[in-house]
Amino acid sequence: RDLELAVQNMRSFMSRIEVDFGIGFHPGLGPTLAMPLVQRLRNDFPAIKFRIVEGPSDSQIDWLKRGVIDFALLDYPISDPQLSDRLLASEDLLLMSATGHGDIGDGQVSFSALPTLPLVLPCLHHGVRKVIDEAADKARLSLNVQFEADSLPLVTELVRDGEMHTLLPRSLARNIAT
Repeated sequence: RDLELAVQNMRSFMSRIEVDFGIGFHPGLGPTLAMPLVQRLRNDFPAIKFRIVEGPSDSQIDWLKRGVIDFALLDYPISDPQLSDRLLASEDLLLMSATGHGDIGDGQVSFSALPTLPLVLPCLHHGVRKVIDEAADKARLSLNVQFEADSLPLVTELVRDGEMHTLLPRSLARNIAT
């Protein structure tokens, strides 16, 4: 009976606690993950105040170290002894090209074919770019990057123009295609 009373008191106490908890998102992950996470957190922890911060993964790593945010969803793995990380999900990279563009054919394109294609890719500070560059280095390929852009709408327009191609994670490609 005393234990049950203690648990009830703890529940009552916990419902009155207000905490500020900072969560960082990479801008590319926000459209896919932010809304479902916010809805779940709001339902599960109504007394906690959540602060959502959007920024590049490199910035988020710095913010974690400085205590600006408490948790971050990054777009690439880190190796920093001050931080703990875990892979939550992975997704395929898709080659996006203008409809009917003749130099890639239909279906899958091997990674080794990428050096022959003019590419527009996210800038170097984007995690997806780090993944692409590491894969190219591992395969000993030199990619034909003609433009770099921070703006996904600009990347989309350059691809729709028909002259260039891009590589994006499936979730970003889906957001752009709609």
